[in-house]
Amino acid sequence: MKIIIIGSGAAGYYSAKAAREKNKECDIEIISKETLMPYFKPMLTSYLTKDTSIDKLFISQQEWYEKNNINLNLGKNVVKINTNDKNIVLEDDTIIDYDKLIIASGAHAFMPPIPGKEKLRALTLRTLENANKIKNYLKSAESIVIVGGGLLGLQAAYEISKLNLKVIIVERNPILMHRQLDKTSSKILKSLMENKNVKVIIGESVKEVLGFTKVTGVKLSNNKSLRCDLVLFSIGIKPNIDLIENSEIKYHKGILVNTRMETNVKDVYACGDCAELSTASYGNWAVSQKTGEIAGSNAAGGNSEFNNFVPSFFFQGFNTKIFSCGNLNNIESTQQVRFIDKDRKIFKRLYFKHDEITGAILMGNTDKSNDIVNAIINKKTFNDIMKEYTLI
Repeated sequence: MKIIIIGSGAAGYYSAKAAREKNKECDIEIISKETLMPYFKPMLTSYLTKDTSIDKLFISQQEWYEKNNINLNLGKNVVKINTNDKNIVLEDDTIIDYDKLIIASGAHAFMPPIPGKEKLRALTLRTLENANKIKNYLKSAESIVIVGGGLLGLQAAYEISKLNLKVIIVERNPILMHRQLDKTSSKILKSLMENKNVKVIIGESVKEVLGFTKVTGVKLSNNKSLRCDLVLFSIGIKPNIDLIENSEIKYHKGILVNTRMETNVKDVYACGDCAELSTASYGNWAVSQKTGEIAGSNAAGGNSEFNNFVPSFFFQGFNTKIFSCGNLNNIESTQQVRFIDKDRKIFKRLYFKHDEITGAILMGNTDKSNDIVNAIINKKTFNDIMKEYTLI
């Protein structure tokens, strides 16, 4: 049996690992347009300001692939999938047959359709190639505007602020990390960031990148201009699904899968940032790892499902720690428990729906994060939490 994996991100790597653990005999090949072995993308923000060897970014070294008989076919772009003939076509017209196919093609950073986005030093941070460009530009820069106050934008702001550059974050939503925080925790975070000389502008968006051939500033939706040498866009991702658009594989925003990571086509799986499960695309390293493991195991003969997984986010910087998990949608209509210590910048909020805990925000003190995740998995009730109290 031959398993072909398209993509070398977290989902691709962990699907290959799980497939090999399940089946010691099958052929496994990872095909990726990346020219480097799979690496830890969450480390790219810290890589911007540190003299880190590229080898330390790799998830595993070359010896691991050789030991596990996993073939790495890098620098190759898949342009077509023929599900009827069970083969894929590369950009150079090479045809490769498969018995089981795992699509782990990932996602790309979204660039808004605004004037000037093509200018030199208007960048995104999604790959090591992106990171190396930014790292080089930072050497001569005095100021940077980071568009987007989500997790990646904050991580980048924290690391770059260590270089004593002028850092400005522009977030169009009324709060920072709007998918992970509420108004109170966002306000605390904003204060902590400004204490570290990071300017935060919320409720505004960038409508134009200024400059002739390279960036000299940005214009905001309120028509005010900000001077800067670099612009880093961090406003979300879009699944890489171009290669399946002319195939029988169904997709919406991402490739549609069930809890076994199976697509609508037999023997074809999808996982990671390119996959969509129950209308959700997570864009999260931990989810990519988990769904990759499920796809790989099942492609190799296993019977795993994506159940009882609680998506979570962790951020450390600006003299605080933040943990957010579970479902925080429609939070205003849920039952809540809240604790705040303004002096110590500690904030905790638990969310309940139909009397069961569904999500949480911890800020300043994240010691109980694992306990809360377990409480969500075990569907603890409001009364359970009140009795156990240790979660708060």
